[in-house]
Amino acid sequence: MKARHIRPAVVGISLLMIAAAPPSSSTGNTDNNDRLAEQSHICGSGPDDAATIAACTAVISSDRYQGEALAIDYFNRGLHYAKTQHYEEAIADFDQAIKIKPDFANAYFVRGTVKQVMGANEDGAADIAKAKELDPTIAP
Repeated sequence: MKARHIRPAVVGISLLMIAAAPPSSSTGNTDNNDRLAEQSHICGSGPDDAATIAACTAVISSDRYQGEALAIDYFNRGLHYAKTQHYEEAIADFDQAIKIKPDFANAYFVRGTVKQVMGANEDGAADIAKAKELDPTIAP
């Protein structure tokens, strides 16, 4: 599927409706190194898209996170991929977030929005409907 350029207003509205999830919290030992803790923080609230994507990639690759925390890391990276028009990477990350946390309404919603921007209107609408089923308060 060929990606089309996203209109800034669509991304802006979608991302305003879905705030980036807070940084993940580690599972396991409390002796996490400072660098990974810093990367985790940046993954949740990085200074720019490239730094955030790199930080999320480092955190995901560390194998120190699992469950909801890992799903949030994928979601955060997916948001920044979407903002930088790397739609296929964004969808892959939202897919992973949903695989890990099947009731992740925000991941369905943003994945649906990205699919619609790419021209997959029916698939996108199905994701948005699933998001609303999981969380009726999610943005229209």
